[in-house]
Amino acid sequence: MQRKEGWELKLDSALQDVVSKPYILGETDCFAGTSDVILEMTDKDILERWRGKYQSFMQAARMIRGEDYVGVTDWLDQVTQGRIEPKLAQRGDIVARHIGRVVPSLGICAGKDALLFIHGLGATYKPMVTIEAAWRV
Repeated sequence: MQRKEGWELKLDSALQDVVSKPYILGETDCFAGTSDVILEMTDKDILERWRGKYQSFMQAARMIRGEDYVGVTDWLDQVTQGRIEPKLAQRGDIVARHIGRVVPSLGICAGKDALLFIHGLGATYKPMVTIEAAWRV
């Protein structure tokens, strides 16, 4: 996955766009929201085969496991350029909190903060020091 020319502006625009949307499972949750931002920066839709096909956390987890991934982190390990230490994450990289859960909170590194998609709250900025895992985009 390669970032396209002008990705920095596309990242900023995509972050502003997703912040304004309400959290809806299957549409603007952590999978879809994170994937939407990645799509804007790279033209690659990492959620393409599952987009719009789940309405619950369990359905999303089953779809990922049904594709022979061990879980969300394994899927991200394989569709990105690889896992990195959170302290090495740069703007536009994928980040996660609560990675011990069946479905962790995913988001995007936005600098010193990360935009996370949190059930019940929506797209919310949290300090990068709270991030438990990251993947290079």
